[in-house]
Amino acid sequence: MAYTPTGRLRDVLDLPHDALRTLHVLECTARCKCGPACANRVVQRGSTVPVEVVWDDAVGWGVRATRNVEKGEFVMQYLGRVVAEDECSGVEGRYEFALDLDEGRGEGWETRPMLVVDAEEVGNVGRFLNHACDPNLLVVAVRFDSLVDSGLYRIALFARRDIAAQEPLCFDYEGGGPDLPAGARTKKGDLSFRCRCGSANCRKIIFPLLVGGDEESDGVESDHDVDSNEDELSYLSGR
Repeated sequence: MAYTPTGRLRDVLDLPHDALRTLHVLECTARCKCGPACANRVVQRGSTVPVEVVWDDAVGWGVRATRNVEKGEFVMQYLGRVVAEDECSGVEGRYEFALDLDEGRGEGWETRPMLVVDAEEVGNVGRFLNHACDPNLLVVAVRFDSLVDSGLYRIALFARRDIAAQEPLCFDYEGGGPDLPAGARTKKGDLSFRCRCGSANCRKIIFPLLVGGDEESDGVESDHDVDSNEDELSYLSGR
């Protein structure tokens, strides 16, 4: 079982920032004979962590818990409309969370449209969560009301460590960073933005584009280049 008897996610510190590709939690379903108090019904019972949306002059809108949160505790889901990627409302990339699990989607998943959770018009406070390169939240794929081969699951966020009340809640938008070869050159893209999380392992630029061998080097990223489109893309870091 993925949870402890008290409903905490096990072995949190051994997991990467984004456990979507490494940890798929299957909770008890309506077919199970256990009751609602079962320790394997954590996300479906809902969160007991009270949160508030607050404004910070440095990063803009963000989310904080109003009480201490224990390591491994379920904090919230990222909710919105589940739609095909090309049916999203609003600005491309804004408040979107891709349901991009390749495993367990059944035969022919490669030809199915990519699904995303679009929180632009319908969603919860999860859309105000900011990015951090050393986040205090862990993203986990949880299923309890969908078929394994449907490609659908719940986007659940758990505490990676103990979190103090009023500490900003954040997760890694890139799930630990892009998988780039050593010495790779990058440039800014439409979704790139400067990270101001201040952690020791801050990657500075989030969602960079790889410059291929045949591409022109114009626009190769430096620390100051990305400022030109910060106003347009500021929503990605909660500003």
